[in-house]
This record gives sequence, structure tokens and C-alpha cells, in this order.
Amino acid sequence: MIDIKIGLVTGATSFFVLRSSSLAEYSLRKSDCSVLISKFRHTSGIVLTEEDVALLRSSNDRVLLIKCSQKKLSNRVKTYLDTFPVEIRNKIATFEKREPWYKLDDKQIPDGFLPCLVRGAPRLVLNYAGLNCTNNVLRIWFKREKGQFLPEILAIALTSTVGQVAVETFGRACGSGGLKIEPGDWQRVRLLVPANASQGEIGRAFLDVNELLRNGRHDAARHAADAFLLRTIPIYPVILI
Repeated sequence: MIDIKIGLVTGATSFFVLRSSSLAEYSLRKSDCSVLISKFRHTSGIVLTEEDVALLRSSNDRVLLIKCSQKKLSNRVKTYLDTFPVEIRNKIATFEKREPWYKLDDKQIPDGFLPCLVRGAPRLVLNYAGLNCTNNVLRIWFKREKGQFLPEILAIALTSTVGQVAVETFGRACGSGGLKIEPGDWQRVRLLVPANASQGEIGRAFLDVNELLRNGRHDAARHAADAFLLRTIPIYPVILI
């Protein structure tokens, strides 16, 4: 139902992905950069919106990717790229795989994001804003021609108790208290989803779960997701013989 791959491999994240406070130091402008997700914590809720992008751009987080993958580069970007020491550049294997060495953005914008390391409630974040991400985050694409469920349903279902248990089944505990989960592990996760929920039911549940997660109310979001599934999945009677 989904394709998963890692985000952009920069080879030198601190060079290619900057904070807004660093731009003036290198004679760069915000127009020389595009916003991307460099850490999963840069997302909240289960959807990434244009409002979120504006907040990221105005923050001082490391979320500004140098626009260095276009055919025509600005003079400011060219000057900045020339500051990378050649002797170090020649030792980075990732650079050797690219032509030119700084062309890192594959322009493959995902439908959503999943974490490599799950902390707290597992989340599928739908990419309404059309951003890309670094390889600290997983990119996903929905196979819409084969799938029968809306992405919003999957985002809700992953937040549910069943979704949390499914992730814990395949995740690997880390010393930091999180669960590390690889792309292949995500492919094995199975979710409980309704087949015939109405658009209105889906929309209301999606907004409720998203708002609760954004407010840090993870348990309440899980309960809301559970309630949606209980309302929309038929309960069949059990006959004891």
C-alpha cells in the first residue's frame, strides 16, 4: 500500500542545512534556501501545512536547505559552495556518488513522513505542504491505484491503541527510550481500519486527532482514534455453541 525510502542524504548536513541566524554570516538570503524537515520533531500532529512551513522558516531551527540542486545557481550560492574545503570534499564518499558533488535534492516529494525513531505516540504525518526531508526521516508514497483506504484513515489508525501495539511489535528498543523502526519494519505493520467510513466521519476524526497531538495530549489523541475505529468498524456477534 505504501512505498518507503529514506530522505535526502546530504553528506554534510551542517553545511547544506542552515539556521536562519547563519545566513547573514555567509552572505545568503532566505530566498537562497528551501524549507525541509531535518528532524521528525519539526512536525506535530498528523499533517504538515503551509502554516507549519511558515513557522519553521521563521524559527532558528536547522531547516533551511541551500538551493544547490538547480541547473542555474545564484551567485551567492556558488560563492557559498566554494567555501567547502576541497581536501575534505574529496574524502566524503557521498559526494563521489553525485555529479556535481553538491546536487543532493532528488525532488521526490513524499506524500507523508514516518519517524526512524518513535518516541511516545507513533505518527504518520501527511505532507500537505509539499516539503522534502533529510535521511533522519522516512519518506512514504501511497500506492493509490491499489489502496482502498484514504491516507487520512491510515494516519488516524496509526495513532490508535492497535497502531501503537503494532509499532511496538516491530520496533527495536533503544537506550534513549525510543523505538527504532526501519523501512522494512514499517512495511510489516498492519493496521485496523474501517472499509466504509464516511468522508465526514474521517474528516472530523482526522481534525480531532491532529489537534490533540499538536497540543501534546497524546493519550487523548489515542482515545479519539480508538473511538473512531470503534464507531466505523462493524462489530459482529459471537455465537457460542
